[in-house]
Amino acid sequence: MLIPRALKAIYNVRNKRGVGHLNNFSANEMDATYIMYTTEWVLAELVRLSSHLPVQETQELVDDIVERQVKLLWKSNGIVRVLETGLSAKKKILVLLYDQSPRSEESLRSIIEYKNKAKFRSLLGKLHRERLIEHKEDENCVITPKGSVEAETIINRNHHKR
Repeated sequence: MLIPRALKAIYNVRNKRGVGHLNNFSANEMDATYIMYTTEWVLAELVRLSSHLPVQETQELVDDIVERQVKLLWKSNGIVRVLETGLSAKKKILVLLYDQSPRSEESLRSIIEYKNKAKFRSLLGKLHRERLIEHKEDENCVITPKGSVEAETIINRNHHKR
């Protein structure tokens, strides 16, 4: 019942708000964002309802479909970079883990190009003590719910700067 309504809403926004390529105006970002996320939801829901795969594999497919889009990050051919150069290492780590969690300690350090391994490990320890991430030495880093809230604040602040 919800899928047909969602598809009708997408159709209405596209055709009645000028989002389609029917004129010389660019699509309104708000409308385009609504269409993109609603389309992702519909596709994920169809996969969830019709999949005959094991639950874990189905969940992985759905997670791939609805992957968060973090505009502060650039990804290309296995390269990931935080585009906002003014962010502290702490904030970069939170944004990276918000985008994909878990990540290895070495992956995080490499992405943000942090040179001093000992100081980086100390920074991860501080984030762990603040309960923004979960990290044990030589294990993956996982963002906590508190860390996700902090990362969303960072992302939203930087989104509105543009």
